[in-house]
Amino acid sequence: MSLLAFKLPVSPVAIMEQIAPEAAMPGETVLVTGYGLDAANVRQVYLIYGKTEYRVSILEQTNTALRFRVPADAPVGPMRLAAMLTGRAELMEQPVELMVLAGNMTERRHTPAR
Repeated sequence: MSLLAFKLPVSPVAIMEQIAPEAAMPGETVLVTGYGLDAANVRQVYLIYGKTEYRVSILEQTNTALRFRVPADAPVGPMRLAAMLTGRAELMEQPVELMVLAGNMTERRHTPAR
């Protein structure tokens, strides 16, 4: 009896588990942690509001962390995150959400130094 050798297809997996901060203004940076977030797996990241997708600018990317800038045209409200994975045409929604705040990062309230 001979055994046939075969390869199982390996499809990329990326899971976003946490986001910090959970609320940010357009222009601010956000850190998402999880696994499989490196450039070999995740090609693009989007914020989804209803049926509209807003592509984010990825600033840093490792296997366990991804830092991006909230798009300037992102509307106020809760946004779901989705990733475009290598070798896949569809967006994969993630179990994290970002609350986009009104204003932009130059309007962010700063606590005066004491």
